[in-house]
Amino acid sequence: MSAVVRARVGEVRMARGKLLEFYSSLDSSYRAVLDVRLARVLGKTFEEIALEKPDEIYQALSKAVGKHNADVFMIMYAKWLQRKAIGN
Repeated sequence: MSAVVRARVGEVRMARGKLLEFYSSLDSSYRAVLDVRLARVLGKTFEEIALEKPDEIYQALSKAVGKHNADVFMIMYAKWLQRKAIGN
């Protein structure tokens, strides 16, 4: 599944497999913070949200860690996607 998410940083394609691959490449402490905040606010982990509705990950992150941090996540994801495209 793939969807385009409009974030304040622009449009980012949210592919379930790529999103989870990116997430697993992050530092474990960053993943832990995201999972704890998401579970506390929404009752689900990042992976659960990404598997069920990857196009809603920006909204979920915005609620859990704030818009600025959700934007930072999306920028990191977009840059990671660009590096992967260039490397292939």
